[in-house]
Amino acid sequence: MKLASKGDSRLPMSLRRIRLKRDKGGTITLLTNDLERTAVEIAALYKGRWQIELLFRWIKQHLDIRQIPRRQ
Repeated sequence: MKLASKGDSRLPMSLRRIRLKRDKGGTITLLTNDLERTAVEIAALYKGRWQIELLFRWIKQHLDIRQIPRRQ
């Protein structure tokens, strides 16, 4: 995979590509600027973050939460 840019609009940081094998097959490709952590650590962070996203999606779909009006 190659990222392309036009003119002098280059990204001012280094990126790293990580491919993850999913439990149910298939792969996910991530781009990260974290050059210190191992691929396994980054995969664990991504998996944890995805669980949080799924939780918020479930909350929005199943709970009737309304916005509280602001006091002025």
